[in-house]
Amino acid sequence: MAVHSAPLNTFPEALEAFRTAMSYRFVQWPNHNRDVFIAYKANLGFVWA
Repeated sequence: MAVHSAPLNTFPEALEAFRTAMSYRFVQWPNHNRDVFIAYKANLGFVWA
């Protein structure tokens, strides 16, 4: 995974960087933990085909 560093000079830049990182992690977690994600959804009554 490539890491890009740039100075964050303003609060909006820092906020955008934080939101981007959180979005990436939110999407990547179910991809790397598919069995846990499917078991959790099945526990709620959802069936994933």
